Amino acid sequence: MRIASELLNLFNYNLGRINPKLVNEKGDMIVMYHGVTRKNQAHINKRHVTVENFDGQIAVFKKNYEIVAVSEFFDNLVKSSKPKICLTFDDGYKNNLDSALPVLRKHNASAAIYITGLAEMHYPIIWADYLDLTERHSTGRKINVLGHSFINVSGSFISESSGQSLREVIRYLSPGYEFKVALIEALGWDLKAFDKVADREVWELVTGQEIKQLASEKLITIGSHGYYHNNLGSLDAEEAKDEMIKSVQYLQQLAGKPIQTIAYPDGSYNAEVKQAAKDLGMIYQLAAEGFRDEKDLTDTIIRNRKGIYNCGRPHTQLFDIYN
Repeated sequence: MRIASELLNLFNYNLGRINPKLVNEKGDMIVMYHGVTRKNQAHINKRHVTVENFDGQIAVFKKNYEIVAVSEFFDNLVKSSKPKICLTFDDGYKNNLDSALPVLRKHNASAAIYITGLAEMHYPIIWADYLDLTERHSTGRKINVLGHSFINVSGSFISESSGQSLREVIRYLSPGYEFKVALIEALGWDLKAFDKVADREVWELVTGQEIKQLASEKLITIGSHGYYHNNLGSLDAEEAKDEMIKSVQYLQQLAGKPIQTIAYPDGSYNAEVKQAAKDLGMIYQLAAEGFRDEKDLTDTIIRNRKGIYNCGRPHTQLFDIYN
């Protein structure tokens, strides 16, 4: 049965279409990309699809859906016989400008790009990518981060006291940015060393000037992705609010327009964070791969997203969002 479904998906994809049954069942949807790279970078991480695959996927979306901006999706401003789809990008990679934007222009497709404030702090990389580029080359190494001791076992740092992975500790136990800075100091890798591990297109973030350039594009909506890329739902409520304030102020200064939308880093939020974001004018809010509260199913201020990752062939990447 699975093989037959796979063959049907491939057949439809090659014809530039999606099985109408799938389209009708899912209806309107928001999809989440991260990056678009010239080279296949799946061996580094699977968050970036290739230009070729992205181009093909947007062509298929264009044929089967009405591609709309995030505000148009939430406010139901576009009337169409086809279901609506909204394209989003998380993290604010430079490749969104260099590789994704030309494809969006080609198809006249709108997208929202959710950006951190790390460029203002002169950090051109997000902590998760930093770990992607360091963990695998540190087997057997021990580090101490603000009193937490970790040892690298088979390419992953594990807490010697709790057995939790370093990534779990960052997301849930020590989500503040101070811990991430201490981590970078503990590992001590020079960013220049990353050039020997991976092309910059897989980890480099946009600069302030590049954010201005993206904001000037009529197809692009700029949104907040937090300031430090912390898990906002794991922070103290006031700390989360302060981070969102910094994010809005930074992005509004560069974009020259109100920031009305937020995509929560790692999909992490709670009721207090949602309300604080709304109070700051971010009335279009996005989760990731599932809501954190059952009440969100009927809350019109927040929508869920399905991610597209570099897993398998182009059609399997696309059709995974229907599972």
